[in-house]
Amino acid sequence: MRTAKTPLQSTICLNGQDIDVRFRRHRQARRYILRVNEEGSVQVTIPPFGSRREAYAFILEQNHWLEKQLIAAEGHRAAGQWEHGSLILFRGNAVRLDLEEDLFGMWVRFGDEEIHCSHRPHELKKIVTGHLRMMAQAEIPERVCELAAGHGVSFGRVRVRAQRTLWGSCSSGGTLSFNWKLIQMPPWVSDYVIHHELAHLRELNHSDRFWALVKSACPRYNHAERWLRLHGERLR
Repeated sequence: MRTAKTPLQSTICLNGQDIDVRFRRHRQARRYILRVNEEGSVQVTIPPFGSRREAYAFILEQNHWLEKQLIAAEGHRAAGQWEHGSLILFRGNAVRLDLEEDLFGMWVRFGDEEIHCSHRPHELKKIVTGHLRMMAQAEIPERVCELAAGHGVSFGRVRVRAQRTLWGSCSSGGTLSFNWKLIQMPPWVSDYVIHHELAHLRELNHSDRFWALVKSACPRYNHAERWLRLHGERLR
């Protein structure tokens, strides 16, 4: 799960509107991947056997999906900071942020979680993400240990970090690093990310042997990859 090379910039016309697109060739990609981030930036990953011409054709095939994603991205930009009533992803579900005040101060509630504040928070997103990061720090290493037993592997240590472009990584020394935002994914998707990095402890590559290990431990891994392609940008 490493990043790709520096992308090339281009423009396509979608429903009469010029859209900037970045083409990024990745030697480990297995297929064409189309992504739209919250800023409305469009990126296409090209596999080693692919071409720019085929990438353009792929974009045109996905034009309805792309249009919806661009509209959603515009909505995200307009939404700005998180506030009372905002919807966020938590364990794969869209949950509402609720602010409630009582004699003991302010409470921020979402899902089955609640955070106590002495006063009304000015930066709600900072408080909620801080709480999520603490949960991730506690839960992810424990889950890694549970899943590692099924792989029959040992590892150095587990780090939970704020990575912008990676969901997980595995060093040659056996250190596993994971993005804290795994806690916002459905558990079966975050499990896939962990299985992916655990498989790297035996195969530090993306060979056929590596993918066979992943499939053996996580038969639905292709569904998890699809979820990440469709929804991962919401977490960036």
